[in-house]
Amino acid sequence: PPASPYVIPEQSLRLIRMTSGTTGQPKGVKMTHQSWLAAASSLLLDRYSLGARDTVLTGSPYGSSNAWLLACLMRGATVCVERKFDPELAVRRIREDGVSVLQVVPTMLHRLLDLGHQVVDGLETLRCISYGSAPSDPVMIEKAISEFGFRLVQGYGLNEAPNVIALSADDHRQSLSKSSS
Repeated sequence: PPASPYVIPEQSLRLIRMTSGTTGQPKGVKMTHQSWLAAASSLLLDRYSLGARDTVLTGSPYGSSNAWLLACLMRGATVCVERKFDPELAVRRIREDGVSVLQVVPTMLHRLLDLGHQVVDGLETLRCISYGSAPSDPVMIEKAISEFGFRLVQGYGLNEAPNVIALSADDHRQSLSKSSS
């Protein structure tokens, strides 16, 4: 006979993520199945409008990519995970695979910008660049907006509570207009 499904209690431990946090001393942060589901669910809020027609490219199999994987499964989107980030490959994947959402850390965004103006051509399918997980230089963000338009969405969180705060594309637009006036 078919086996009965095993239901994992929401508060059971899913994984332990290492972080140095604000103290600089490494420590393990316990993540439950409930916290993982909450992190993925927060990505499904209106800031990304993630859906079945989306293809998400994440530049690393670590960090918040875990939540992106689950969020994509929850909405029927396709997710592509690279072992390591290569800006030329990312641009090629966007163009050839119709990537609509790119998930990067600021260093990756900076490497994309280093490719120059030719990067922007042929990226019509890319509607959102999600960045976070590290401090972002405001000058680099302004350059990214000038190159890619208002496609940037910044996610912020902690290992204990990933993806809890975001700056939408509209937030970026308002912030830039305030800083230039």
